[in-house]
Amino acid sequence: MRTISSTQAQKSFGELVTSAIKEPISITKHAKEVFVIVPSEEYHKMKQAYENASSRLFVAEDNIAQSYLGSVKGVFSSSAEVDQFIAKEREAWG
Repeated sequence: MRTISSTQAQKSFGELVTSAIKEPISITKHAKEVFVIVPSEEYHKMKQAYENASSRLFVAEDNIAQSYLGSVKGVFSSSAEVDQFIAKEREAWG
């Protein structure tokens, strides 16, 4: 991945766009990376992968909460009540 400064990026934006189609380009400001320019197709693939992973994590967390609800029937009636209980316990221990 090629790295250029934000000043260089401003001066040669057309070349930057052409280069970014072929490979990601890191843009730095004061020697710290602030942006990575990637081809649109690559961005959409990464976004979709992130959304898929996030939704799987949410489902997994909800399944754990539902499993916990099943093991303590009569104590909690929803996963929100479990979350509230856990938050109160954390505060008590904190």
